[in-house]
Amino acid sequence: MWIAVWLGCQADKESTPDYDPEFYIDARQQFPTPPDGGIQIESPPFEVPPYSEVIYCYFGQYDGPTVGIDYMEVFQADAFSHHNQLKVSNSDFVNGELVDCNYLADGSEMADFVPLFEAAGIEAYEGMSGNWLNLPDGIAMKLRQNQKWVLEMHYVNSTGKTLIANNAVNLGVLPKQELEFYAGSAQFDAGPPAIEPGFHEDVFDCEWPYDVTVLSLSGHMHSTGLRFWVEHVQKDGTTTEIYRVEEWDGGVHPYFPVITNLDVGELEVEEGDIFRTYCEWDNPTDQVLGFPAEMCTTAVVSYPMDKPLSCIDGVFMEIE
Repeated sequence: MWIAVWLGCQADKESTPDYDPEFYIDARQQFPTPPDGGIQIESPPFEVPPYSEVIYCYFGQYDGPTVGIDYMEVFQADAFSHHNQLKVSNSDFVNGELVDCNYLADGSEMADFVPLFEAAGIEAYEGMSGNWLNLPDGIAMKLRQNQKWVLEMHYVNSTGKTLIANNAVNLGVLPKQELEFYAGSAQFDAGPPAIEPGFHEDVFDCEWPYDVTVLSLSGHMHSTGLRFWVEHVQKDGTTTEIYRVEEWDGGVHPYFPVITNLDVGELEVEEGDIFRTYCEWDNPTDQVLGFPAEMCTTAVVSYPMDKPLSCIDGVFMEIE
């Protein structure tokens, strides 16, 4: 048994009119079922105008029992998609709303959205279809009953035709009798950047509010990124580099960030420890680049965590 979650109309090519291929690229899909006992979340179809970059957010709510998610597979129109992320949300949008998310560019709402599950990795992408975060046995990400979620869909259409697409995620549920600990996502972000022409760098700190064991780290910038690294600054001042991408590939890494998976106990963090993130860019334009053209984000998965965390330029918030 599996659960399908959708609001409004489903994307069904057989029940919707055909689009004239002279003016449209029809990239809608029929999605495979999730693992047995799992959950599927699917967006309605949406349009991406010619020569445009858009971020759409599709809002909903999970109404089933609280479960542990140990697998996620994402589906999008790969030739045009920048990312397809399932996030948990503190927002007030109505369930079933599909909205233009470029309003996030001013940073005022960025802390309200944190990925439920980090499921993109360059190493895994070459040989795996999903679950690219390697969760240890007995650990799963918490999806609470009545949890609000948002499917965030970032597309770039470089053609002269309108793109018609739909996205989905399949979630696997860890059987309750096998669940030992809940893990959670922490999103550490610099906030909306202001990347001056030429070389530009930024550094920001996020201080952990409690003790955790880190399971994975990944960094995120966009096409003008040069280098990305993270340091663990302990309360006694000891500083250790824990993540680095020395040569950021702007054509690959924004789509498939490098995830470092860690063994249990390999990286222990105490309350008050700091993760310090460094980002460097080379802006070839004569314009200041902001979001969504660029960003500087460290994504962490750790346990035990009952709720996801958002830290924007040092300010933490839990996602209810």
